[in-house]
Amino acid sequence: MKRNIYLFAIAFMCSGIINAQKIQGIAGFIQSGYMNAPNAAKAFYQVYPDNPSGFANNYFLIGAEGFYRQGDNVFMANLQFGVQKVYSFNDEHAGAVYEAVLGKYGRIIAEEKNFWLYPSVGTGVSVISLTGYTTTDGIRENMKTQTLVAPVFDIGMNSDFLLSKLRWKENYYLGWISGIKAGYRISIKSNNWSNTESSFYKIHEMPSYANNSFYVTLSFGMGSFDKK
Repeated sequence: MKRNIYLFAIAFMCSGIINAQKIQGIAGFIQSGYMNAPNAAKAFYQVYPDNPSGFANNYFLIGAEGFYRQGDNVFMANLQFGVQKVYSFNDEHAGAVYEAVLGKYGRIIAEEKNFWLYPSVGTGVSVISLTGYTTTDGIRENMKTQTLVAPVFDIGMNSDFLLSKLRWKENYYLGWISGIKAGYRISIKSNNWSNTESSFYKIHEMPSYANNSFYVTLSFGMGSFDKK
């Protein structure tokens, strides 16, 4: 008798797992945030040594992200731009721009009615563009851009919050969604800088640089989800 009860209980729990509702849907965000690349200023100064004001290690980030959630799995695509202010000394000016395109995968590890938390891993490509120029009577001259393209790997932690009225009793959600994303990016060291004429510099002429960085962003957008 007890054996039959145990078998029934196990069958019931398995049935509940199999028939449990799973969240499925999409969301799109705009992002803003901060990124710190500890070795940026030192490497950029080697590219433009005539800029005594130097560069910074910090960027202001803006971007866009979309994701598809299927059960506990989250598939993300991310596009980001990072900018520093233009540094000037007399008539010499230089500035840095960061770009990244990534695909990421996350797995839900904690969830409430209007919140979920998930670590993620991803890969993509990053681009550093350094532009220097002089000004004469307010006119830009001698503009030159150095560009470094490299693979990048991303490890992050993500949290999303559903802000609109929850309609899980009707098995769907449609409304505002916000998120906090933080992580670390690792880039392969490279010295394959190219200029605006697409020529490449030799090892002893340009520094090797790995665009490793820490970032944190705030996201805001809309999402549509169903419970299946």
